[in-house]
Amino acid sequence: MNTLHTFGCSHTESYETTTISLLYQSYYDWRGGNFPKVWSTILGEKLNMNVVNHGWASSTNQEITNSVNKRAHTFKKGDIVIIQWSYAHRFTWIDQHNNEWQKMGVNNPIKKIIHEQTFMDMIDFVTHQLYCDLIYKFEPMIEHLANVVGFDVYYWSTEGKIIHSLPDKVKNQRKYLIPSDFERDTIHGNAFNQIIKNGGEFIFNETNFEVNDMHLGEKGHKVQADMFYNHIRF
Repeated sequence: MNTLHTFGCSHTESYETTTISLLYQSYYDWRGGNFPKVWSTILGEKLNMNVVNHGWASSTNQEITNSVNKRAHTFKKGDIVIIQWSYAHRFTWIDQHNNEWQKMGVNNPIKKIIHEQTFMDMIDFVTHQLYCDLIYKFEPMIEHLANVVGFDVYYWSTEGKIIHSLPDKVKNQRKYLIPSDFERDTIHGNAFNQIIKNGGEFIFNETNFEVNDMHLGEKGHKVQADMFYNHIRF
């Protein structure tokens, strides 16, 4: 049996494996002691494939690229690889006191290891369109490997400046999943706009705001899996 390999941040990661969202426990309780299947699990079942989900909460795009590189040797002929590009404002920074990398982002400034002005300058830098466009320099490498090995690779993004901002003739290539028009004022990412338009819901909608979490809920993951399946198979 072939394998579906998925990479990304918390919008790809399984509910059960995340380490950052305390709201997931509230969601688990609200549902009566269970989590729904995430889109990768549903898609794997529809494709009759094993699923290896490498999603990792709060991942930067650099970390996602590194994760793909680290595991590329496991991709086999007939497999499918789906890479989710995350939010542009996320970056990693060295904590020199502890000699380790720390995740940073708009909602996660670690003041003890970075000066406030440096943090703001980095946000401006990593969210610049030219920096976001560096993503497209990685894609040809994984696509060359896909051609050599014989697996299929697809991309989607929760960041409006990645894929969604490309010219129509570029973003409508088959390798890109659910691209939409570029909307700078969206808070969820353009991919989610398309999922919601097709009947999906976020957790806060599903729970009538009893759990104020902006990840997809059960219906959202089902819709996303269906959209991906229809794109891949038809």
